[in-house]
Amino acid sequence: MYDVVIRGGAECRPPTGGFYVYPDFEPLRETLAGKSVVGGESLQRHLLDNCGIAVLAGVHFGDAARALRFRTATSILYGATRAEQQAALDAPDPLAVGHVRAALDAIEAGFAELAGP
Repeated sequence: MYDVVIRGGAECRPPTGGFYVYPDFEPLRETLAGKSVVGGESLQRHLLDNCGIAVLAGVHFGDAARALRFRTATSILYGATRAEQQAALDAPDPLAVGHVRAALDAIEAGFAELAGP
């Protein structure tokens, strides 16, 4: 997930002990403003409404309202069913598991939409 947000134009520290990423889309502020994304809540709403990506804006965790940051967990990739989750856990390369790869591709497409005109 970390690599996906970096390729999407965000700044982000790599997760070191947890499964959350907290990307900052400040480098895309001008582009995002053209899409009426001016802060965390409008970024959250845009990602859900236009890209089908559910995140929680940083403002819900005490961040400034204007900050273009959100928090999301990598656990959204594991799968919707116990069988999918177990398959991801058991796989030698979880990124190659069909449902994990599909989720990452969808997220990457959503972030590309953010960065695009």
